Amino acid sequence: MLADYLVVGCGLSGAVMARFMTEERHKKVLIVDKKDHIGGNCYDYIDENGIRINKYGVHLFHTNSERVWQYVNRFSSWTRWEHKVLGVIDGQYIPLPPNITTINMLCGQHLTNQQEADDWLSRNQLKHEHIDNGYQMATSRVGETLYEKIFKHYTFKQWGRYPEKLDASVLARIPVRNNFDDRYFSDKYQALPTDGYTKVFENILDHENITVRLSCDYFDIDPSAISKQYHYIFWTY
Repeated sequence: MLADYLVVGCGLSGAVMARFMTEERHKKVLIVDKKDHIGGNCYDYIDENGIRINKYGVHLFHTNSERVWQYVNRFSSWTRWEHKVLGVIDGQYIPLPPNITTINMLCGQHLTNQQEADDWLSRNQLKHEHIDNGYQMATSRVGETLYEKIFKHYTFKQWGRYPEKLDASVLARIPVRNNFDDRYFSDKYQALPTDGYTKVFENILDHENITVRLSCDYFDIDPSAISKQYHYIFWTY
């Protein structure tokens, strides 16, 4: 038997699962991935100009979990990075996600604290009998003015459709702050791996009982061979 467990997908879930099975369960693990590299969508590389490229878009690590933070520090050093975003709205550079400064700049207010922000939001939030789509979710949180100035067009630019055509959960993910915090995330730990994400994966997978096969599509493997060779199959995506 090549391995006890077969893990499909060499992204974050697959790599961490394989490491856990080898360290905590003392099992042999085979990981297969149809991509030609490890790391899933976190994969990065250095280009010909010496610039680190995130092939599938930038990933910003953030967590409030002490346990998670201690775990990832086993496999990399990390550089503190508190992501901040400014959007150009009405000719002004506006903090996003919206906070007190956003409300003051876009709505002509002079809010100074959380209570005033909560009161303003409460007065402007629309009441819907049911929250069935993104428009209803957004306006129930921030009201019509901020919806028109931020949520409506931001969402269309990202998804190619307006919020009323999206599930409510999509708009529920966008933070709304009742303070002056202008960071994109508010987690205790926010960082980027000093040597890139691919190096993190290389270190996680560096175990004598982990085998990785790339450019290997699970559906190309003989099903009868799978059932005979592995006790369990873990599918990740």
